[in-house]
Amino acid sequence: MIRAIPGRHAEPKWHTHDLDFQMIYILQGWVTFEYEGQGEVTFRSGSAALQPPKIRHREIRHSDDLELIEITSPAEFETKNVDAPDQD
Repeated sequence: MIRAIPGRHAEPKWHTHDLDFQMIYILQGWVTFEYEGQGEVTFRSGSAALQPPKIRHREIRHSDDLELIEITSPAEFETKNVDAPDQD
């Protein structure tokens, strides 16, 4: 489970995760991500999403009360900072 730290804001750095499976489920609050080729997406309490492996993305902002469950395979994986995608 991941919980926001009240008053601490997202650092919107583009990155990828080296994994085979990643799912998020929002228990409480909201979070906005930006995905390469998709733009910004806001997830709210009750939302779930499968994130494609190695997709370039970043967290834009979240509520102070955000709580989410993240399920990944493998459980431990590398996160790589990457350049921002080209803007079309």
